[in-house]
Formats: sequence, C-alpha cells, structure tokens
Amino acid sequence: MSTGQQSAATGHCPGCGQSIDAHAVYCPNCGRPYYASPDSASMLAAEPTQSGAYATAPVQSASTGAPPPLPEWVNQPTATGGIAGLGAGAALAPEQPIRSHKRRNVLTAISALVVVGLLAGGAYWAYAAFAARNSNQLAHYFPSNTVVFASVDLVAAANNNFHMNPADLAGPQATQLQRATGLDWQKDVVSWAGPDLALGVFPLSKTTQAGATTGPIPQVGVVVLVQSHDDGAARAMLAKINAHVKQQGTTPQATTYRGFTLYAPSSDASQGASQGMYGSGGGWVIIASNAEAAHAVIDRVNGGSDSLSDQQPFKDATDNLPSNHFGTYYVNVREMMNSIVPVRAPNGLASISVPFVESYPVAGGYIGWTNTGERSQITFNAARNPNIPDVSGDTTGFAALAPSDAMAYAGAGNVGKFMQAVSEQFGTAAAGVDPLQSSLGISSSDPMAQQPVGVAAIKGSNAVPQPVFYVHVSDSSAASQLLAKIATVRHWTTKPTTIGGQSATALYETASFGVPPTGGDGTPGAVNETAHLVAVALTLRNTLVLAPDTATAATIVQVAQGSTPSLASNATFQKLIKAAPSGAAITAYIGASAFQSLASAPMGSAAQSGLVSHIDALALSLVWNNSLLQGTFDAGLHA
Repeated sequence: MSTGQQSAATGHCPGCGQSIDAHAVYCPNCGRPYYASPDSASMLAAEPTQSGAYATAPVQSASTGAPPPLPEWVNQPTATGGIAGLGAGAALAPEQPIRSHKRRNVLTAISALVVVGLLAGGAYWAYAAFAARNSNQLAHYFPSNTVVFASVDLVAAANNNFHMNPADLAGPQATQLQRATGLDWQKDVVSWAGPDLALGVFPLSKTTQAGATTGPIPQVGVVVLVQSHDDGAARAMLAKINAHVKQQGTTPQATTYRGFTLYAPSSDASQGASQGMYGSGGGWVIIASNAEAAHAVIDRVNGGSDSLSDQQPFKDATDNLPSNHFGTYYVNVREMMNSIVPVRAPNGLASISVPFVESYPVAGGYIGWTNTGERSQITFNAARNPNIPDVSGDTTGFAALAPSDAMAYAGAGNVGKFMQAVSEQFGTAAAGVDPLQSSLGISSSDPMAQQPVGVAAIKGSNAVPQPVFYVHVSDSSAASQLLAKIATVRHWTTKPTTIGGQSATALYETASFGVPPTGGDGTPGAVNETAHLVAVALTLRNTLVLAPDTATAATIVQVAQGSTPSLASNATFQKLIKAAPSGAAITAYIGASAFQSLASAPMGSAAQSGLVSHIDALALSLVWNNSLLQGTFDAGLHA
C-alpha cells in the first residue's frame, strides 16, 4: 500500500501459500486477490496514505464529480478468472504532427498499457462483493456530442467460468510497454486501478494550439478515464512515467486544472495541448489526446452538465443491454457524419445520400460471458423503416460440404437480396454498381442470385488454405447455366472431367505472351498462348461447388459421400452455431488453428498463450431486417 510501512500482521495466500502483509490487496507471488479479515479490511479502507489521500477513494455523489462508490471488502474467495482480450482502445493520435517520435511513443505506450493491461489483468485487485452499479454512469463524464463511447467493469469481467489468467494476456505486451514507459503494469498499474474504465471520442469546439484555426473537419478529442482506488499509487505511477520521459531527453510540462495535475510530454509547453496529456485527480487517472479534451471530461467529473448519459439516443441504445454484461459501447453514426461533413457546410451531409445513416443512426452494444465463452454484440435499431428485402436464409447448410477441420467458413442466406440491400442503404444503387454482375455475370435481381452462397477455407497439401465456393442451385440445369455465365464473364474455357466418380468441369484461363523478335528487322515474334487450371466445378446436393484444383475438389466429394467428416458434424461448430441468434443473413466461423495463425503475426509468442490458447473457435452472425442491424461475435472458450 501507499503507506510504505510493513505491518506485523500477516496472512497467507489461499492460492500459493505465500506469506502476505495484512494490508496487501493481492499476492505478490502469484497475483491472486487477497482479503484480510473484515476488521483489517475496514482499517485498510480508512488508512491515510503518505500524501494524505485515502487507500480507497472517498465516496461522494455523482453530482460532485467523485468516482462511483466502491463496496466494502469481504472475507470470501474470489472466483478465479480474468478478462478476455478486448483489444486496445483507439490510439491517442494528436491532431498536429509531433516532432519527437520518442514523445509520441511514450504517450501511445501509456495509453496502450492502461487499456490493454487493465483489460487483461486489472481485476487482480478485486472487490469480490460489489453493489449493483449502472454500467452507463461513466457516460456522465463525457460530453453530450460524444460519438464513440466504451466502458468496462473489471470486476464483472473477472468473474467467469473459464479460469482465465489475466497475467497470461499481459506478459509479452507488458514487457514491450515497460521498455517504452518504464512501468511494470503489475506493480505500477494494478496497485491503483479499477474497477471502472471508459473511453470516449468527441469533436472539439475550440482550437487547441496557439495560433491554430479550426479547419472544415473539427478536431477530435480522445480520452481514457480510469478509476483509481489509491491516488497515492496513481501519482507514483505518473512520477515514474515522468522520470522515464526525462531519460528520453524531454521534461514533461505540468499544469493543474480543477483538482487534476496534468502532464504533457513536450519540451515546449506551448505544444503540450496538441501532443497529448496524462494526469490524475479526484480518484481518477486520465489520458487525453489534448488539453481541451482533458478539460472537457474533468469539467464533468467535477459536476458539469451536458453529458452523454442524458442524451436520449444513448439511453435508447444502451438501456436494454443484458444485466450480466461487463462492457458497454456506443456509436452515434449520424453525429459522426455531421462532425466530419457538417450539414451546413457547402456540399455537406445534406448532399450525401447515405440512407443507412438515417435508417440506423445509433448503435449500442455489450461484451459479456456466456455458457460457450465470450460474446460481443452491437445493435443498430432502425429509426425508420428502411424497406430492405428479406436477406435471411440458410447460412450454415454448406458446412455439410466442407471438411470438419476447415479453417474458416462463411455463408450468406440470400446473396442477391443482400447485395440489393447494401446498394440501397449505402447509395451505390444510384451509381449502377452491381458486384454480382461484374464478378459472376448475373445481376442481383436475377432469380439465380436469390440463393444462399458460401465459402470455406480448407487445409491444402502445402498448408496453404484453399478456398471453396458454394452456390445453391435448383437443379443441374441451373448449375450448368450459372457456370456458363461465370465462365463467360471471367473469360474461362471449360473441359469435362471426372472427380471421385462425379462428373465435373475443369475451368481454364488462357494467358498470352509475346516471343522476342528473332530477325534483325525488329519484326515481332509469334504470340504464344498457354492455359492453366483455375477451378474445378461440380454439382453436389443441389450445390454448385467451385474448388481451386482437383485435389481440393476430391476432398469435397469425399465429404459429400460421407467418407470424410463434415464441418457440420464438428462439435465446436455445432455449439457456436446453436448459440448464435436466429434469422441470420450472414454467418462466419473461424477455427482455432486459423485464428492462432492470424494472431501469431501481430502478437508473436503471445498468440500461443493467454486468451488465444483458450479459444476453440470464433463465430460471427449478422442479422439484418427492417427493425435492426445486429452483429454478434462469439468466442468459444475452454478453461
């Protein structure tokens, strides 16, 4: 704790047995939350720090700008768990170029450390029993014109049945961030942070740098706000950051504003407003893209009005979220468009035809634990009837023609109507753009396009994923007709063949190239042509299948004949599809092996540990109708 004194009273960690000071909030050996006796806990809550602050921030009403009240400590074990990787928040990019890359890297690393580190492991300090809190109350601290908002309750995130270890998620990233900031997230961040964290993005109304003028596109403020239950420890972290910044050759410029001490990593105080700021006060730590953004949030922490939580669109988008969620997010697309292209500006929003913005202007979403793993869902409720066609249909039927170890799969219920809906809602219909006509040779309104389609990525012999395309057809005659249209628009030639006893068609593309002249008069040489196989087509179970080569086509035939198990019989696939919302227009699935391969590029060794090692598969479903547009992302997890 921040008293800097070692109590003679000790306890023992229920996890590893390590001796622990009675005032500790987590085990220094294994990181498990530790709870002293109720008497010790009450003493701890009232024990002053060296700086005169309290170990637990004093409870005040929201109107005074204080953080939400924190519950008392209780003498009971905490469920083992952690938070799934929610990803880093929006990068705190300044509006004006930063002259020093070191300063930019420090501020970015600070933001990443707080957002990633806290989401990954901040719940190591834990209040096992906590009063029910309004998950949207943090929106009170952000301006009413906030266009993007997200908040996380770290306590709720820590309560899961998958034994997630937050330390696993922080490991490699925390090492890199420590080099950039000098901070140890376990010692320097976890000691004060939580349980609430919020991020907001909003347009700024004033200039943020002396002599600067606001252009046609307003500057944007980005703020990360993190609750602090130990202001002394938070200030110690900031002092450590400042010391690290000085080692990089820059002296942070300190300012004060309404009870907050703010720092700008700039050698020129006049540039601090545009280069980002960080600081603390009143039970909060704040990281902002500039001074105006920081001041806007601090004003509301101190009881200012004009908050996002009072706005009806925000209430409509977030009031009906499940009670057991631990994360909330909100996007106001209409306000975002108005900010980028003001309505009153010449050729502004009024001249841009984007029906989707008027049909689905605001979205609300949540993140929470489910029986199968973790769910993230965002919903755009229709403000008016968009009159789109019925785009739902059978999105998973083609899984019966994909092998069980398929790396990925996606299906659309009605590709023609879906493309029509996209064209109508995003204004491409007026431009006469029809992707199906250009790629397949049929229009979106053609009856042959009013069918389910799908694609699967299956393992090839050389470990390279091979794409297989599926289109539902009424009969073999319709399949032949569709194949002929595709071959014509793609300039392919066809040749009958047989795959696994099934009649098939080999599709070839002809490439032409010139031979260098051989005579001295410069006469061009002959033109040679060569044909190479681009696909193999066959019809199975009223489905036109397009495979990239004969070996892949043979695998699909084996699945159809039952000699190779299908993805539809895969238990993980079945579990996630069963849990997904019904009436989907699109369904997608990514197997664990494919996800680990994708994650290994940006995450390196971390892809083999932490959350990634717990993932069985990922599933995405999109429901779109005249009432809503809803995307649901499910991560299937195992303990």
